[in-house]
Order: sequence, then structure tokens, then C-alpha cells
Amino acid sequence: MKTLKILLFFIIIFPVMINALDKVPREIIVKTSQPLRTTGNYFGLQAFDDFLVEKQVKNVKRILPKSDNRYFVVSFKEELDWNEIKGMEFDGIEYIQRNYLNEMFIVPNDPEFQNQQLGMVNIPEAWNFTTGDMNIIIGLVDSGALLNHPDLVDNIMVNQFEVPDYLFSQVDNDANGRVSLNELIAYLAASNSDYNEDDEINYLDVIHENSPFTDNIDQDENGYIDDIVGWDFVDAPDLEDIALGDFRDPENDPTDENNHGTHVAGVMAAKGNNNEGISGVCWTANLLIMRAGFRTEGSSGGYLQDDDAAAAIIYAADMGADVINLSWGDVNFSQIIADACNYAYEKGSIIVVAAGNTGSNGVMYPARLSNTISVGSVDKYGEITSFSSYGPNLDLMAPGQFIISTYGLGNDLYKELSGTSVSAPFVTASVALLLSKEPQLNFEQVKARLNSTTFDLGDPGFDILYGNGLLNAYDMIVNSHNLEIGIDSPPENSGQTEDFDLIGTVKADNFWKYSVMYTTKDAPHPDLDWYNVSNHENLPVWYEEPVEHGVLATFNVSPYFPDDKYLIRIEMVTNSGVHYDYRTTVFIDQSPPVFIDSLAAPMKRYDAETPVYYIQAVYDEPVNLRIDCHIAGQVYPVYGAFLDSIQVVKLPENLPNGECSFELTATNVCGL
Repeated sequence: MKTLKILLFFIIIFPVMINALDKVPREIIVKTSQPLRTTGNYFGLQAFDDFLVEKQVKNVKRILPKSDNRYFVVSFKEELDWNEIKGMEFDGIEYIQRNYLNEMFIVPNDPEFQNQQLGMVNIPEAWNFTTGDMNIIIGLVDSGALLNHPDLVDNIMVNQFEVPDYLFSQVDNDANGRVSLNELIAYLAASNSDYNEDDEINYLDVIHENSPFTDNIDQDENGYIDDIVGWDFVDAPDLEDIALGDFRDPENDPTDENNHGTHVAGVMAAKGNNNEGISGVCWTANLLIMRAGFRTEGSSGGYLQDDDAAAAIIYAADMGADVINLSWGDVNFSQIIADACNYAYEKGSIIVVAAGNTGSNGVMYPARLSNTISVGSVDKYGEITSFSSYGPNLDLMAPGQFIISTYGLGNDLYKELSGTSVSAPFVTASVALLLSKEPQLNFEQVKARLNSTTFDLGDPGFDILYGNGLLNAYDMIVNSHNLEIGIDSPPENSGQTEDFDLIGTVKADNFWKYSVMYTTKDAPHPDLDWYNVSNHENLPVWYEEPVEHGVLATFNVSPYFPDDKYLIRIEMVTNSGVHYDYRTTVFIDQSPPVFIDSLAAPMKRYDAETPVYYIQAVYDEPVNLRIDCHIAGQVYPVYGAFLDSIQVVKLPENLPNGECSFELTATNVCGL
């Protein structure tokens, strides 16, 4: 199923959700173990193809237009029973997930500069060092953007490789070797080439099918034909009951239809010092536009589907985006979104994500991932806004209430909006400013620089309401202490059963010491709820030597250590007394799951008039379950839900008549 991510700026005026819809009906996302090409609606994997036939497959579509694609969206004629299929395993299939919906959260001469709250985070002071660099690419995965907005058109990225060679020199008026969107428009205007006949020559004419720039050839062989000014990834035909506008056909037109992406784009990269409207945080920018979100009935923001959003993130990384803004999210963990974020991380892209608009403890995904930077919201007084999500996974804060930015066209050019959606782009664009000065910095170094130079808010040091504090763009740029902190191993959310080493890096030019502690609390007290990983005392053990990709500490797991989820915190202190935290999560479990015999039961349901049989099995913790059905000398295996404590498993339909016995094998996250 295509999962919808909520565009994280629901305008803070009584936002309305889509009747609790959180996934695309009758769809699943599949990741294969190896790259393959489907034939019709078949994968060439016998067991999985049989499953598709049984469930009345309607269509199979690859998600990425790449030869090594392993991701597919599968749609069915009827709704699926997720409890039945979510834990199924097939040869050649790495995982199956729902297609979730993600909600959209939301000293120059520019007239509205004084109303932008940029001074709160020292943006004008940072401009004394840099206003950006056109070589730094800012990726926007959102609802697209209005590329002809007068405050954005100068900074829209043009895919240079999609401009036909024979036209390049004719279009490049300033002979700088780079074609701009304005130059493409000017070339068409010289011959009055208004291809869409709307009495205006703009980017829509540049990408029109009759334009000389759209030759229907994938010049750069990236799988996206004529992606001159970005791409529209939206492909949601199964949501026609609620979707509005352009929601069916992916194409080379990333036009924004609900203004969310346009507003986010303006915060990041509106042209500065042009005597027009506002100034973006990084107003010398190369803004790569990906449309993955669409309008829906009854929603003030909009939604993105998992497959579309993941494809857009991967596209941004492949196009060389240095930093990517995601102003959307979901309470559900999505493996395909996590895969896409990790792909971008491995390619060197830095991902900044809005924390969420729940107003409660619990940063949303993908902001909760350790390879992203999560951003909460404060008002103009530096107080956390009522809607901002918070928690131990929060990195830092930025302004997010009544933020004026680009919005529409005509008389609706600018508008004030609120939400963590408009907080994240403050940080994204500040990262772009930093990279314009120090392009060699990696994710860990950028994250450390951001979090170690904030204005401290709330309780001293890190706290769950404000994270590491409020963005300070000036200090981030000038305080180059080559600070880096991160964990290479164990992987986030992995399971551990015995002592394990924490491998990573803690270093800085002004390094003093670091400690490694843990907690099991969702809202830990900064002092009382943290324990040292080596001796489990409520006092830090300080290590006074920096480490680079080595053993930071050993987590001692005694035989009777409690099974639980553990949040691990590395705290580094510099010579100047600045504290910086890095956090990751592991599961420790030394005891196998306990089968609760009294709750086990056979179950019978009906599909029309046909009886269907299930086995219910309940354990004291989430497990993966396999049931071997022994009958007539044969074994028929079936699989239960992934990491669920309550398993309801459908028995095979091809069981012969006779007495049947069942062998249940359950394993927890640690493999016990």
C-alpha cells in the first residue's frame, strides 16, 4: 500500500484530517532480495506469484526507473487482511509493508525582511560570511513549488544535462557554463513561444511537450525523461475518492497545488536583496524541486505516499543534493522511507526533517531516524509552540509560528503559516550556508556543529522539549572545531543479548571528555534517569581521549539485566564547556518469549460461505512466529505477524483432511 506522509505544516487553523486514513487501500510495497524485472504482474518467484494470484493482483509497478530497482507497488482488486499477510515470508522477497500516507506538517532590501524572525537564529549575522553558493543543491521533497513565483524563479535548479547540446550555448547568455531557468524562459520569449497559450511565457512553456528543450530523450540516463526543473512523483490513482488536482501521472512538472512546498521553498531560498517580498535563509541557492505530495479533500495540508516520497528522496540523492528538506512525517515507521533516507545518507546527502505537529511526546518518522536531523518549533519568544512534537530524539528548534514566506501568485504572493514544516527549512538552509563555506563536512560533522552551537533553552543542556536548543546560524558557521560524534555499531534498533561494544567517533579540536549512558524512560530526567553503560551507576564515567571509529565503551549486560528498549546517550564536553549529545536506541533481551497458553485458541471465520481457519497465539513480548502444521506425514509452514505479541495466523488453504498438530516457533528482536 502506498503510505501517506502528512505534510507537517498543517496550517495552525483547526486542521482537519482525512477520516483517519493512514494508508492507501488495496496496496502494498514490496522489496525484492535482488534486482529483477517483472513480467506483467508476475515477479518470477513461484510462491509469491501464487500469492498474488490468490489475492487477485491488479497491477505491479516498479517504484524506481533504475536497472537495479528492488522496490515495487502491488495493487489488488480487493482490500487485503493485513493481519494475515504482514508476517508472510517468500523466497526472493526481503519485506512487505503497507503504503502509508505521510502528513505535511507546515539586512537586505526585501520589504518583509523585518517580519521573518530571522534575527532570532542569527541568520543576518551569518550572511556576513555567506549568503550561499549555487554549487550547493538544496533538495525539496514536498508538494512541489510554484516555479514562476517572483521570489523563487532565480534559484530554481535546472538539470544541465537535459538541455540539448545544440541549444546550450544559445541559451547561456552570460556564458558562465550554467543555464538558468530565467535564461530558458528568455530564449522562448524571444520567439514568443507561448506553447500552453496562457498569455504568459514561463517554466510551463519550457517543459511543454512542444518545447525545444523537451526532446523526449533521457539525456542524463537517470530514468526520468526531460526532468529539466525537477520531477512530479505523485501517482495515487487508488485515492481518487479523496485526492484532488494532479494525482495520477508522474511527469516533469513539479507544480505545487496546495502551496505547502512553495512556502517551505521560500523560507529556504527566496531570492534576497532583490527588493521583492522576503529573503530566504540561503538566498544564493540551487533549489531542486520534487513533487511527492498532493491535495486531498478535508485536509488543510496534504499527503505523500511512501513509495512516491521514497523515490523522490532517492532521486534527490542521485541528483547530488547536498541537503534535503522533509517537512512531513508519520507516526508509523516505514521501512522504504528508512531505506531511502539511508540511501541518501550513504550518498552524502544531509536530511533535515520536521519533528511533527502532535504537541506531545514522540518525534515522528522519519525525523526519529538517527541519520536525519529533527527540528521542533518555537514561537517568537523562544517558547516551544503548542503543536511541536518533542522527545529524546529531538535535535534542535527553529522558529515555527506565524512565519511569512512565498505562497501563491497574483495577489496571494506571501502568507504567514505555522508548524514544524516551516521550522525545518530554517535548519536546512542554514546547513546549506555552512556547506557553502565548508563543503567537505559529512553528516556527523554537520549535525554536531548544529547541535553544539545552539542557544540553550529549557533545562540546561539537552532536554526533551527543546533538544539541544535553538538554531544559531552565526555560531554554527564561525565555530569550526571539527566536531564529530556518532555511532557506527550496533545499528539503530538492533537487538543485543550480551555485552557489546559501542563503536563510533567522538572528537573535536577543543575536545575535553565524553561519557556513555543509557535510560529506559520515554521522558528521562536529565540527571536522575541516566546510568553508565559499564557499571550501571547513576554517575557518568568520563573518558578523556577522543576516539575515531573505535570502541567508545562497552555496554555490560549481566545475566539478570532487565529486558527492555534502551536509549543510549553519548555526551561530549568541549574545553569551552559546551555539551553535545548523540543518541541511539537498542533492544536488550536475554530471555526467550513466553507463550501464554491460556490465550491460545483456534478460530474459524468465513469468506462468503467458505470456512477459513486461524490459530491465535499470544506471547509476553513482540515476536516473529512460524507455525508448522503437521498432517498426513507432511509439514505445511505458515508465518505470523512481524514482531507482534498477539499473532492470528491463517492456516494454509491446501491442508488435507485429517488430524493436524501444530509446532510454534517464536523469536524476539534478539533472535531468542
